[in-house]
Amino acid sequence: MNSISQYKNIIIRSILFLTIVYVIVPYIYNQISHNQKPTNSYELASFVTYTLILVIFFGIKYRENLKKNQIITITKESILFSLLAIVLFTAAYQASYTQSTFSATLFALSTILYLTAAWSTSVAFFSLQFYKEKYISLFFFTILVYFFFIITEILRQLWHTLSITTATVSTHFLALFYQNVSFTQTTGDPTLTVNAFQVIIGPACSGIESLSLFIGLFLMLIVYEGENINKKKATLIFFLGLIGTYMLNIIRVSLIMVVGQTHPKFAVGLFHSQVGWILFSTFIIILLFSCYKWMKIKKTKK
Repeated sequence: MNSISQYKNIIIRSILFLTIVYVIVPYIYNQISHNQKPTNSYELASFVTYTLILVIFFGIKYRENLKKNQIITITKESILFSLLAIVLFTAAYQASYTQSTFSATLFALSTILYLTAAWSTSVAFFSLQFYKEKYISLFFFTILVYFFFIITEILRQLWHTLSITTATVSTHFLALFYQNVSFTQTTGDPTLTVNAFQVIIGPACSGIESLSLFIGLFLMLIVYEGENINKKKATLIFFLGLIGTYMLNIIRVSLIMVVGQTHPKFAVGLFHSQVGWILFSTFIIILLFSCYKWMKIKKTKK
């Protein structure tokens, strides 16, 4: 309890930061663009999954430094970086949504602008001093995150098989609650239908991204803990985590179908983009907090 109260301020600031970057700004983008998909940007789910791992793990690793360097009162520095973040978020929107055709240059620019805006927001909530101290580590974490992004792109070759499995299991599950449930498998993407609401189970819904993210997060944990982790126990948790991660994707697809019965536009729009990372983040936090001590090697005092 003392540990929680000790980090209360940083926890609140972290939640506010994540809410702004991953919920509020994407919601504003969605409303301004009238549900139009970005032309020159990653899918929102991709951006969230591959940066959230960076934010969460980096924050846990350097929580003491963040606690020491966080801004307690509003300063000129926090105001300056808040204004800079607004400008950068606006520029990222212009590069992502206002073009009619895809541009490789704007694609890269929109990503850089959004990441820089997120960084500026975090400086406003914590302090520039922290980043001056840990910029090398931040760069290292960023490289690791995008390394796993590449792995996911390779794993996408398996998307069709995983999509079919996801659609099949979801069909059986939804059939328990609805009468008109069907699954259509063609040479293209599998299609899942409940009553009049229909969704295509494409690569983004196959579960590849969340599986890759879990693998990356777990391997990073092993790298940092090294000799402190029991490898046999960690292996067991790893495979249980893979199964749980994939089952979460099936739950995600099923929830989209359920919400789509009454709010179809919302289901394939904001809900589709956000529900995945919310479920995954909750699952990861529960898994690590409940199993971390069990995986650690108990050292006997001499």
